[in-house]
Amino acid sequence: MGALLTVVGITLGVAVWQLAGETAAEYVAKYVVDQDDLGASTEDPKMEPPLLLETARSGDAIASSTELTPVLLVAAQTSTAVDAAAPQTTRSDTPDTHRAETAAPKMNEAAPVEIASGSLDADDPLLSLIGDTPYRRPDGTVFMPIAAQRVFGFRTVIGERLTVPQTAELPGRVKTNPSTAHMIQSAQDGFVTALAGGFPFEGQRVTRGQILAYLKPALSTLEEAEYASQVQELVNEIDLTRKRMARLEEVLMVRYRASRIEQMRIEIEGLRRRLNILRKTVERPIELRAQTDGVISHINAARGQFVHAGHTIFEIVDPNRLWVTASAFDPEIMDRLIDASAVTVDGRSIALKFVGGGLALESQALPMQFEVLEAPEDLNVGLPVTVVIRLEGPSISGLRVPRASITRASDGRSLIWERRSAEGFVAHHVSPEPVDSESVLITSGFGTSARIVTTGVSTLGQVQ
Repeated sequence: MGALLTVVGITLGVAVWQLAGETAAEYVAKYVVDQDDLGASTEDPKMEPPLLLETARSGDAIASSTELTPVLLVAAQTSTAVDAAAPQTTRSDTPDTHRAETAAPKMNEAAPVEIASGSLDADDPLLSLIGDTPYRRPDGTVFMPIAAQRVFGFRTVIGERLTVPQTAELPGRVKTNPSTAHMIQSAQDGFVTALAGGFPFEGQRVTRGQILAYLKPALSTLEEAEYASQVQELVNEIDLTRKRMARLEEVLMVRYRASRIEQMRIEIEGLRRRLNILRKTVERPIELRAQTDGVISHINAARGQFVHAGHTIFEIVDPNRLWVTASAFDPEIMDRLIDASAVTVDGRSIALKFVGGGLALESQALPMQFEVLEAPEDLNVGLPVTVVIRLEGPSISGLRVPRASITRASDGRSLIWERRSAEGFVAHHVSPEPVDSESVLITSGFGTSARIVTTGVSTLGQVQ
């Protein structure tokens, strides 16, 4: 009786072990694997390669030529690995014992799934949430799913066809306004000393009349000797005059005695004032004051530094009143000018007002001066800009698009991307003509209108 119970217990244990293994494999395949993959398909939507899976479980063949997604393939492999790890039971000779056998499934090697490769990685965690992967079609167009467009922040604009005057672009840079710029220089040789609150710094805002630093005059040996001799002469004259006045006060019977004593007293006061002025002039430091409101743009001295006469110590610029100078290689541009604007390297637009042009050539070009209207707060002196000038003469027609939509191809030509469909984009090589600081004109290659990409242009160029 005890032997029978032992055999029954072993058989039940083996059955429970096999059932637990199969349940764990199904759990892993259904919940763990599917959750990690999030249902994303990594197949090329254009090629759609079939994936063959052959397996045999309990002696039955399952669909020898079935198309499976990578998620089902991973689930099947995980289930097979768990079943293979389960221990094999042996046959029992006891007639009351149930047989429990498991057959290890066999799986053929699956063909690798081809994914569109390029600069955009298919393993990107953002792209893993997208059902399709961006890729470039054989005809050169780019397929970009709607979900990917939202991830990369794509923006488009409908180009406007119009006729505008002829324009020209000139190189330029930002400069200070000659009427507001101010330089603080040393009037004589001396040492620069700071205030009690500290030495000024570049970028500090100052007001008119504010003391920035002091200049302590420096005297040579001969100048010090001359200064000492003048001081000593004044001291001696004061002493002699005081003694004469004292003797005169002692003698009572002197004609005009009172008026002479008063005259000597006035002479002594004059000598004392001369002595004080001489000492203050030599020993008192010179105040360096700001002569205009603005910002300290340059400091050419340090605390305690010795400077010569005429040395520039501070440069003050008014950021609200700046100019732009441009180089015109065609003298007729100034006569045909209508209006002008400027664009910085980072794409900011600046309104300009023409002030005048010089007659002397600078680097084989005529300098043109423009006043900046409503200057941005972070506009720096010396910043390079591109001045766009509208000229009188024949007009040109084309499609007006923002400057941000123009990019450069690998061969250096200008490139623009057009959105042909919801997920299809095509590139065009163009020769843009400047319109103003914000727009350019495409004169060929488009009809009356087209939807042009303005944000995300560089992303489209990276898709392979």
